[in-house]
Amino acid sequence: MQLIDARPFWVQMEKSLGNKRRRIGDPSAKEEDPDHISELTKIFGAFRDGHTRIFSEEDAITHQPVQRARVVSKISDNEDFGYHKITVERPLRLNFQACAERITRLDDESGFKNLATSAKKDPTVREKEIAAGKVRQEEIRAFVRTLGNKLWSDREAFLLLMVNRSGILRHSIPAAIITREMAINQDIRGCVPLSVVDSKFIAYLIEGNQPALLALWRQQGATVESLTFESVKTTNLHLPDLAEQRAIKAFLDRETGRVDRLAAKKRELIERLKEKRTALISRTVTRGLPAEAAAKAGLPANPPIKPSALDWLGDIPKHWEEKRLSGALAGIPHRPHHRRRYRQD
Repeated sequence: MQLIDARPFWVQMEKSLGNKRRRIGDPSAKEEDPDHISELTKIFGAFRDGHTRIFSEEDAITHQPVQRARVVSKISDNEDFGYHKITVERPLRLNFQACAERITRLDDESGFKNLATSAKKDPTVREKEIAAGKVRQEEIRAFVRTLGNKLWSDREAFLLLMVNRSGILRHSIPAAIITREMAINQDIRGCVPLSVVDSKFIAYLIEGNQPALLALWRQQGATVESLTFESVKTTNLHLPDLAEQRAIKAFLDRETGRVDRLAAKKRELIERLKEKRTALISRTVTRGLPAEAAAKAGLPANPPIKPSALDWLGDIPKHWEEKRLSGALAGIPHRPHHRRRYRQD
């Protein structure tokens, strides 16, 4: 890979263009200009590492012009621009316990406290919502107390989260394993796996059978779809033993990880192609056709260029004319819509 330092190749602009004060010399645009484009092309064609040129520069102390040699070309291997991706793994420290101390912490969580609040202005409606929120809070406390005082620290036995009220339930059931401390609201259901199931296996089971489980669990609400935990609990499943569940989970973690990495690379390629497409369009509509395409179209290849005097546009072909869009586009006038009148016979 060749890197060319073109910074010393410049001439002062007669008139600044925004923040632009210098330009590359081009005799086709101005006869007295040095042919910087040809020099850079020769440096590119020579493909030499450490290629130097002599430039006249102002000395920082004497402020007099001096001749100095500067390296303008360096050759590097592709490997020099590579990098090593290092994954540093550490033990995941997670634990869950429905002890009295942690249940008390619920009162400090903003999401839990907001259950018993209301933004309604009507006093009757506000009191009704606050009362319903307090009932909901007590239901949550009662449920958490049923979990016992066991300390859950095994990642495989951690909580499974499912969305139970959202428009997304029209087509899918989002499910995931908790990997950090978090607060959940009434739209998400947390499930504690018992000793006979692996939570990640259940998450994969839900992900792989979305249409069938949606038909069993989904209910149409007044505004959005929802699912109740009662319908989930009453579903009959055929499960392998815990050892086989974990073997299946390990296999799927490995294989789906490969698919996810491949999909990520494809998405990255698509983004690069989008950027290339945008750059191609931008270059062509502001600088004209490439030489080969221009020749096929019977147009001059590599026409001389000139400053456009527009910061966002840069240089343009010299033979292009400046026009206002008002002379190129005509707006369609808005006409009032007249409602038809009907006579009743």
